[in-house]
Amino acid sequence: MPYSYSKSLGMALSFAALAIVGASAQPADRSNDLQTVSVVELQAINLECDRIASTSLLDFQTAVACSMAWEELLKRGFGGSFERLLEWWRSNRKNCTKDTDCIPS
Repeated sequence: MPYSYSKSLGMALSFAALAIVGASAQPADRSNDLQTVSVVELQAINLECDRIASTSLLDFQTAVACSMAWEELLKRGFGGSFERLLEWWRSNRKNCTKDTDCIPS
């Protein structure tokens, strides 16, 4: 059964909402929630975030979720190398359109 990348974005948005709500109660780093998401899922989330951001203004919660997902992908998917992340993004962003799921290669 194919994986739903919209579900991944929904999970990221949920993590962001939890981080925002929990921030007032606990100052702990909530980015640990994204550690359960695979690198492939993080890639799909980030491509979807890029697609949405290229066509509309992101609301605060979505921007936070996307930022957290980018940071996690940078760390786990590319070992902290922004150059490698940028190279990957440039080669994969064309695969993501309004009418198709954002599938990383």
